[in-house]
Amino acid sequence: MSTKVGKKRCSNKDPLIKKPVSLVEQIASTSTAHLKTREKKRKRKNEEDDELSALKNLSKETLLSSPKESDEDAGSDDEVDAAAAGYMHPDDEELDEEVKNQFERFFNKPDEKKFADEFAYAISSKRTDIESQCSDVASIEMELNEDVINLFRGVGQVLSSHRSGPVPKPLKIIPKYRIWEKLLELTEPDTWSTAAVLAATRIFVSNLKDRQVARYVKRVLLPRVRNDIKEFKRINPHLYEALMRCMFKSYGFIKGFLLPLCSAEDCTAREATIVSSVLAHCSMKMEHSALAMMEMCQMPYSPAISIFLTTLLDKKFALPYTVVDDLVNYFLRFQSMKRQDLPVLWHQCLLTFAQRYKQDVSSKQKDALIQLLKLCPHKDITPEIMRELVNAKCRDIGVSD
Repeated sequence: MSTKVGKKRCSNKDPLIKKPVSLVEQIASTSTAHLKTREKKRKRKNEEDDELSALKNLSKETLLSSPKESDEDAGSDDEVDAAAAGYMHPDDEELDEEVKNQFERFFNKPDEKKFADEFAYAISSKRTDIESQCSDVASIEMELNEDVINLFRGVGQVLSSHRSGPVPKPLKIIPKYRIWEKLLELTEPDTWSTAAVLAATRIFVSNLKDRQVARYVKRVLLPRVRNDIKEFKRINPHLYEALMRCMFKSYGFIKGFLLPLCSAEDCTAREATIVSSVLAHCSMKMEHSALAMMEMCQMPYSPAISIFLTTLLDKKFALPYTVVDDLVNYFLRFQSMKRQDLPVLWHQCLLTFAQRYKQDVSSKQKDALIQLLKLCPHKDITPEIMRELVNAKCRDIGVSD
């Protein structure tokens, strides 16, 4: 007996199987969904517009009024509104002043601030900061106990016999303190060995700012180098390398070593020659070189200044015209001197200036320098200077052309 097996019909009760829908019904449902989305967006935009209009309708008087006053006394709102409108109540002037200040603080334009007031405020705040730092330093100095003093004095004893190798760790942390100069004095830098001076210079130049480096160089390196040259007629290699290391902060070297050395009346040509070799072998910024030359031009003449100026002029910096004018005026100061009063170093310095900056002088300055050479000639150097100046094209002639 055979049995027939038929196909099972697909049941529509399965949730995964969707009911067939016609194309017209699909298009209608899609358009209905888009309409609902547009209505939601339009409703949200209307709500945002209502909020913005409500915020715009708020007046300045409403912003200035405080909620506490409105809760406690209903009449206080009128007083605040009157104060914001410029009405001065005779019984409450202090409150009116406070409200007026608040009004100016929130509604004045920033362009209305005066530059003089801002400048005065900056100066007063800076003065307050400096006074607070000075008071902090004084308080820290008072807090130095015997253990700290003995520690750094022991560091100084170690540095007095230092030859090579690592230095004591307390020396490395001295630049981190505001009273680093006080701690440095406890180590007695005058008793350090030359190797210790080099090691300390590396630490302080790397961790201090330019102005602080200038104070360190003036306190430690300047007297040590001068005494070494005076005693041995030459400079110790460790001290020479320390000077080279200071040129990484050229501003500190110029302010702390070069300018004080130039202003010293007993600066010898030997010292100037040794220090100028450091300037010649190390790079520096044009601004720092211009600063050094302008300061030297204001000092009385000495052979050391001629040596330093010659070295700096040989660096061939693109100097501003103001610096060139100062150099010309420096040379023209010697018109009243006799021939024998001007050494060869002065003529060599003028020759270097003529070779490097002959095109940066004006025609009047050029004529004045030629007249100076006629008054103070040198048999070998003056013809070379004259040749450089006569064949030069002045800066004002180039502009007129």
